[in-house]
Amino acid sequence: MFVLVGTKTVMTEVPGGRRVQEHCDVCGRVTELREVRARNYLTLFFIPLIPLGSSSRRALRCTACKTCYTLPAAGRQPGTPPRPSKRSPRRSSGARGTLQCPYCSRGIKIPVTRGRTPVTCPHCSRTFTVRIQRGP
Repeated sequence: MFVLVGTKTVMTEVPGGRRVQEHCDVCGRVTELREVRARNYLTLFFIPLIPLGSSSRRALRCTACKTCYTLPAAGRQPGTPPRPSKRSPRRSSGARGTLQCPYCSRGIKIPVTRGRTPVTCPHCSRTFTVRIQRGP
């Protein structure tokens, strides 16, 4: 018999929370950022059961790519972007793609991430930029 125990962060949208039209640094779109509440839970077999800690964090989440940003300070000037949280940009489930180096024409495997990614060919050591867009 085995038991799977872990933790999970559950994001829930705040009813009546902030909704801001801003530019998302990760997906590059001007989208609506909605206020969410993030709370850590103890999980049993991947099911969140017991909330950990007595408080939850609030953040703004991009509706397009689900990237979370820390809530801006109350005195923030309009038009300045919110600061990204410490969470890294979302990746497409660890997927890897294969592309051909434009200089030496050899195959390269790269992690699939949204946006512009600098790539250095391991064969010819030249660097080029790859732009990956969200699929249809």
